[in-house]
Amino acid sequence: MKYKIIECHNGHKSVQFIAEKGERIFGDGIRPVLVKDGHEYVKIPNPHHKFNLYSHRIKDAINQIQYGIGDALYSNHHDSVVMFLDRRYGNAIKQKTIEGWKNTKFGYSIYGYYENKIGSDSKFNKNGDFYFSDISDPDSQLIFDDITDAYSKIDEWTSDTLNAATIYKSIKHDDVNMTAFIRNMPEVVYHMLWNYVSSSEELNESGGKYILEVCQDIRER
Repeated sequence: MKYKIIECHNGHKSVQFIAEKGERIFGDGIRPVLVKDGHEYVKIPNPHHKFNLYSHRIKDAINQIQYGIGDALYSNHHDSVVMFLDRRYGNAIKQKTIEGWKNTKFGYSIYGYYENKIGSDSKFNKNGDFYFSDISDPDSQLIFDDITDAYSKIDEWTSDTLNAATIYKSIKHDDVNMTAFIRNMPEVVYHMLWNYVSSSEELNESGGKYILEVCQDIRER
């Protein structure tokens, strides 16, 4: 990925990013130059994502810094990579970032979210319940070395959900059995269940379908 700095007539600056072979840049590739603590910087697009995002793609972010033009992560959620226009300053920050992440081992985890509800995304533990990095046991996180294993797990959960939907429909009017049935199912199955037993109107009211996706994650740092 290449870039060029654009000087605007009003004194502001922008940076235009240009894709190279095998890369893609969404839109015109122009990003505004921002300032923090007296240093000009620009957010770097992810050329390996169709919308140029780093959300849930921590390995892409670190690779961009190690082998590309980024200098640092600029978010608690690791979803922004930035480059400083002052390259003397930027190179110093870049080396610190690379040193801090050099021994990191990456893997793949699964997260779920409601398609129309912002901020609803959550990862899962090995039991299929929600995993929260700040309060959950780190050893309980579901994480894979091979991305195909992660997709196979989604297929398994989807199959479990289809079976649960069949049972749900058969005991729909049995409040006692329904309560126990719902209480004992993993959270991932519970949230996916409504994709199969709800009407379109009910889904829209609850935030849309519940979707599972594979994401890059940190296995060891």
